[in-house]
Amino acid sequence: MISKKKCAHTLKAATIVLMIVTFLSFLENKFGGKRVAVAIPSTLTEEETFEELIRRDEERLVPGLGAGGEPAELGGRDKQYGEASEKKYAMNVFLSNKIPYNRTLNDHRNPACQRVVYDAELPSVSVIVVFHNEPYSVVVRTLWSILTTTRRSNPWFKQANYINSKTGKPMTLGYPGQSPDSEFVYLKEIILVDDNSTLAELKGKLSHYIRTRLPPGIVKVLRLPERIGLTRARTAGARHATSDVLVFLDAHCEGVTDWLRPMLQRLKDKPATALTPIIDVIDQKTFAIHSNYRFDEVRLLCWI
Repeated sequence: MISKKKCAHTLKAATIVLMIVTFLSFLENKFGGKRVAVAIPSTLTEEETFEELIRRDEERLVPGLGAGGEPAELGGRDKQYGEASEKKYAMNVFLSNKIPYNRTLNDHRNPACQRVVYDAELPSVSVIVVFHNEPYSVVVRTLWSILTTTRRSNPWFKQANYINSKTGKPMTLGYPGQSPDSEFVYLKEIILVDDNSTLAELKGKLSHYIRTRLPPGIVKVLRLPERIGLTRARTAGARHATSDVLVFLDAHCEGVTDWLRPMLQRLKDKPATALTPIIDVIDQKTFAIHSNYRFDEVRLLCWI
């Protein structure tokens, strides 16, 4: 038989725990990307823990923030937290943690570039992305940008040349042998090379995100046992590539409208060519896109 006094103590303790959890949840919602210590139940499995962490990350995202590549602004304490994170990481990581991973960017191309018609059939592509201790949200946004801009459903893919000018034979949209029902055009794989990062969220959590949030089979993670530097890490990624063309990206890039085809067309016309894109700038404070094109060059990517 349990005494009333013991029941009262138990109820009081439970009430205190509930108040603490409620207060911590309030802090989590109020301060968003700031790392507020909120306990994760110890009964969760490793996969359940990753899922809970990712869910909390997704709750921090502010719909429409930074859309179109416009400046993203925060006020009050959030602005102070952002400035502090910029001093620490050389970019506003606090703000990045709030910008949607799959944000869209406005079309900043020169009007003449928008009128160019590319061949429907172009080489297959492996995009190789190397990272070492990059902010988690920036890496995820880079992956989403590659995927979003190469989807078959994008309106710019509706304009293409479907007759081979040399042979007169019809062409289909995609790389040779690619199914017309495939979700992506030209993109065969993304090889994500971890150059021995030490940040915990870039390990199991990132792998879990890729498994559960991104299309299956398209992103392949290569984790190096020791840090070997950017050039050798890219070479390691290249060894695992299976496509005709290799595209090397940093882990803090976002692709703009129709960024891939100008490159592939030039490589198709002159296979011995090595291309370097024009790089627009992503502002490290506001994540705004600053256009940097010249009329006589190819514009492809945005970079922090």
